[in-house]
Amino acid sequence: MRDGYRVIDIDTHVNPSYDTLVKYVDPSFRSRLDELKPYIRTVGDYRALSIASIPFDRFPGEAPKPDDLEAKVGGRSALEGRVSKTSGHHRLDPQHGVSDENAAGRIIDMDMEGRDIDVIIPGTWANGLSHLEDQTLAQGLYSS
Repeated sequence: MRDGYRVIDIDTHVNPSYDTLVKYVDPSFRSRLDELKPYIRTVGDYRALSIASIPFDRFPGEAPKPDDLEAKVGGRSALEGRVSKTSGHHRLDPQHGVSDENAAGRIIDMDMEGRDIDVIIPGTWANGLSHLEDQTLAQGLYSS
């Protein structure tokens, strides 16, 4: 609270790993997880979904190349390599795992930054799912 007002962050993105999503997926959907294999992107030990990524490799003023507008299944995301944990507006790096299951770390971050309430919204994986031809795949993951 600051000057009697609650501080609300209405733009807290979370981007849970594929493994975290799978952990909470409805048991009736588990048999369909193999259908998502083409969309899994692994970076280090982190697995995420990359549905129809269009990497943003241009700089302002550059003309687009032909492949700049092509979506790539399992490809690099638009911001990968362009932003880092510290490129946001955090005073310090966020606690490890706050996009997955580290709720205690999220509370520590909120206390450190003086936020009373976080409105948590999904990262780009949720938007990307709407690109899938079979929307029941998106619905199955949204439930997790």
